[in-house]
Amino acid sequence: MKVVISGYYGFDNAGDEAVLAAILAGLRRECPTVHPVVLSGNPARTAARHGVEAVPRLSLAAVRRALREADLFVSGGGTLLQDLTGWGSVPYYGGLMLLAHRLGVPVFAWAQGIGPLRRPALRRMAGRALAAAVEVTVRDQASAALARELGVDPRRIHLVADPVFALAGQAPAAAALGSEEPPAGDGLAEAAARLLSALPDGPLVGVSLRLLPGERPATVEQRFFADTATRDLAACLARWGARALPLPLHPPQDGPPLDRLVAVLGPLAVPWPAGVEPADLSPADWLALFRRLDLVLTMRLHGLIFAACAGVPFVAVGSDPKLAAHVAELGLPRAPFLIERPGLGEALEAVWAERQRWRAAIVAGALRLRERAQATARRALAVTRGAAA
Repeated sequence: MKVVISGYYGFDNAGDEAVLAAILAGLRRECPTVHPVVLSGNPARTAARHGVEAVPRLSLAAVRRALREADLFVSGGGTLLQDLTGWGSVPYYGGLMLLAHRLGVPVFAWAQGIGPLRRPALRRMAGRALAAAVEVTVRDQASAALARELGVDPRRIHLVADPVFALAGQAPAAAALGSEEPPAGDGLAEAAARLLSALPDGPLVGVSLRLLPGERPATVEQRFFADTATRDLAACLARWGARALPLPLHPPQDGPPLDRLVAVLGPLAVPWPAGVEPADLSPADWLALFRRLDLVLTMRLHGLIFAACAGVPFVAVGSDPKLAAHVAELGLPRAPFLIERPGLGEALEAVWAERQRWRAAIVAGALRLRERAQATARRALAVTRGAAA
């Protein structure tokens, strides 16, 4: 069975690579003979890392060849149908869905995070693309609502969870999380071992900052560093006897604001260890790192999800709807877990003071979402089998 998979793969984004790893693990668990073909920005690296066939995502000829032989086309996961990053995402990802449909390949939308979609033309295009799917699975209630607004038949919309939640509860935290599953990853344990051995003793607060679409480093500095946020973080670290560790989940976007953070915090920060490339860390490696943390401060959705999978309390910062949606999906209150305006110090103190209680609630929410995430592969393969019958 040949399955072509499209997403933001091959760009060394830890969240997206974890999404792909979880999708592949689910397909292989349900169908050991599956033959995945991944559309990638770096086919050689994707093939080596994930053990798949990979083709250039921008080569129409290569994509057509892959689709002509495919039993299923998977679009996802991640936030693919959106216009926050500009005009290009919806035509690309939606166009692939329509192309697969025209070639007679069943289309399955896998745990999509849909939106925002502010431009009417792109909303219409996204609606047509989703209408071409046999089934549309979404990772949160807000995406389900938007899919209905775009005209998708509600009977074809199913709420699942971000694929990365399938990694929740995996060893080495099995005893704490009540699981005996082996860790998922791609064998880069040496990089993780070097990273973990370089970390100091004592409490650590992981910090994931990012450039938002269209922003320059100065914009992030103005938003995060020119107000009280850094002072609040520094004051908390000093009171707790803790240090901050940068988490470059996507180095091209995350490097500038994290470098600035380390410089501003000085001895209260732990620089990223030299000789460890973030892109060389597998999803299992990232989870091992997150388990070493006592608290996570994140602007990235997958910083939040990695923290939840590791059972680590977090505070999400920013107005990105994805963050609010996943705080809700975990069954957590918006405050203190999401901060969109000044008040970071209070939120950090509230989570820190009750971190053991919150840890139990986060573990419970992540394991519940794991069940939803693991069910998605069965849905995808049922679409294929039904289409072939």
